[in-house]
Amino acid sequence: MLIDTHIYLQLRQAVQKLSTGERKLLDRSKVVFVSVVSLWEAAMLHQIGRIKGDLEALIELPAPLVLLPIEPSDCLIFGALPAHHRDPFDRMLIAQAVAKRTPILSRDEAFAAYTSSGLMLLSPA
Repeated sequence: MLIDTHIYLQLRQAVQKLSTGERKLLDRSKVVFVSVVSLWEAAMLHQIGRIKGDLEALIELPAPLVLLPIEPSDCLIFGALPAHHRDPFDRMLIAQAVAKRTPILSRDEAFAAYTSSGLMLLSPA
């Protein structure tokens, strides 16, 4: 499973804000990917003051999280995706989930528009 930036930030800074369903999905997943895109977005949010704390600690992935780099094939999928979502960070996460054929955990309702593009969206119950 790939987690979006919002889920990653809550996991690292405010785990109590994750829903019970989100925690269950995270606990049950064999592999939890964090895209380098989320680390980039976290650095940007830190730079503009939207998130606080030690940036170095925030972008250091604790086990068992696995870093997912951007591959050239991700860029091709990104370029072919319909422009349902205007956030380029989120669109790259969607492209990576499609390329990796892994589900993505996100609260962003705009992600649902990409299920016809092959996105497997996890919805915590």
